[in-house]
Amino acid sequence: MINKRFSHRKPLYGVGINDAPYHITKCKYYKKWEKLLGRCYSEQYLQRKPSYREVVVCNEWLLFSNFRAWCIDQEKEVGEISKLELDKDLLGNGSKTYSPTTCCFLPKKVNMFIQTQSRGKYLMGVCMKKGRYASYYRNSLRGVRRFISSHLDQKHAFRAYILKKTELAQEIAYHTDLIPQQHVKDALITFFPNLRSSIIH
Repeated sequence: MINKRFSHRKPLYGVGINDAPYHITKCKYYKKWEKLLGRCYSEQYLQRKPSYREVVVCNEWLLFSNFRAWCIDQEKEVGEISKLELDKDLLGNGSKTYSPTTCCFLPKKVNMFIQTQSRGKYLMGVCMKKGRYASYYRNSLRGVRRFISSHLDQKHAFRAYILKKTELAQEIAYHTDLIPQQHVKDALITFFPNLRSSIIH
């Protein structure tokens, strides 16, 4: 139930209830919450990113204090969240809902590493070069794009890409301190094999 003290406040993007008993101007949790709701409910943002029209925020997080409490709990494991990015793709398994069970905080480099935008007519990580299917990967940790291998079959090139990304995921999980939470490490290790299974049945 919303405290009557806050009932006069206009809902953020028509859905979010700010029940903070303090000024939120410099609140890092509010900034994250505002950005999250804007991603799902700002018409200006949705015009730029129409794929987000199907994405929603769970009812629990439409109340700011609930989202803030979750963030504080996350900080016990991941540390300061100001420079981390809220992600739902790694844990969400294709979910269109931002929620406590589908979200985690990731460093920007790791979040970029798991981005899976379509490459148009070719499978992810694959392009045509000199009449063969070449696989490439981008290492966001080092900011470089590298050639992996060349194949006559596009699916073989895609498999090479997935294997390389999985190898790099293991490196991130086991040989860096970028991801302190074990369940997030586990999800990263299986992310690309699961992605391959979802694309090639």
